Amino acid sequence: LGGELSAIPVPVKEFCRFKGYYTGKNGTGTKYYGEDGIAVRTYEQSGDRTLYALWETNCTVRHYRQKLNGKASLQNDGNYTLEEESIISANVGSKISPARNTYRGFFTPDIKTVTVSDGGTVINYYYMLKYGDINDDDEINAADIAALKRALLENGTLGDRAKVLADANGDGVIGIGD
Repeated sequence: LGGELSAIPVPVKEFCRFKGYYTGKNGTGTKYYGEDGIAVRTYEQSGDRTLYALWETNCTVRHYRQKLNGKASLQNDGNYTLEEESIISANVGSKISPARNTYRGFFTPDIKTVTVSDGGTVINYYYMLKYGDINDDDEINAADIAALKRALLENGTLGDRAKVLADANGDGVIGIGD
């Protein structure tokens, strides 16, 4: 009781980094050992004490944008393009909510909160095209309705991207239903 704790061999876990031993799970409670296996305090109780290892791992965050001809409901390589990938470090067992990006002409998905697992965690965000944003100004408004009206009634022309975005109901035809 009150004595110095001896150093320990640093434990090893595949895909993880040891961050120390604590009296509580997930790095809560009192820290007894640092990531180098050296004690950071003296032993303060008689009897046994349970210590919990804190592990850190890498998590992958991927941002996919829907291709112009891709189906929003099928989230795969044929319908989406990987736009960005990043790696973040987090403690195993902790909850993380990685930041989302914003892309002009795409809806931003809801934020995801996940629990980090031992082997790392992959979080995928899928950004869907803003159907109805015909003029591609990142807003769906009266200007888009006017552009659609010109295309339908006044024989106006729409570019390739505008044609896809004008088909808001996804039936393959630009018409009054859009």
